[in-house]
Amino acid sequence: MKKNLLLFLVMVLITSCLFAQRYTIKGKLIDLQSKENLMFANCILHYKTDTIGIYKGASSDTAGLFVFKGVKKHNLILNISFVGYKTFRKEIKENDFQTDKVIDLGVIPLEKDADLKEVNIVAKKKK
Repeated sequence: MKKNLLLFLVMVLITSCLFAQRYTIKGKLIDLQSKENLMFANCILHYKTDTIGIYKGASSDTAGLFVFKGVKKHNLILNISFVGYKTFRKEIKENDFQTDKVIDLGVIPLEKDADLKEVNIVAKKKK
């Protein structure tokens, strides 16, 4: 009975240690020229081996901040997209995951894409 109880306790401790290996990835998005916060940008994490599937997704808040919580230690790719700006891509390697459990990417400036020109739509009515 004592062996079973000891084995159970060891299994619980191992399982809790495995699930405790979760990390937080955070950063702040700003406009490169104006230095204004970029609100509601799409922030997506992919596994490096699977860039089609989405591992985690988030949006930047009104202060331009984004946070991914509960991230497993893995080789990842961060893609950030926002209308009118060039897509930002950053590789996050397993070596970047340290003991402090937080990966702070700091301030990420996004560069504006080519300015959109005026579009004229002309329609002709059939007679």
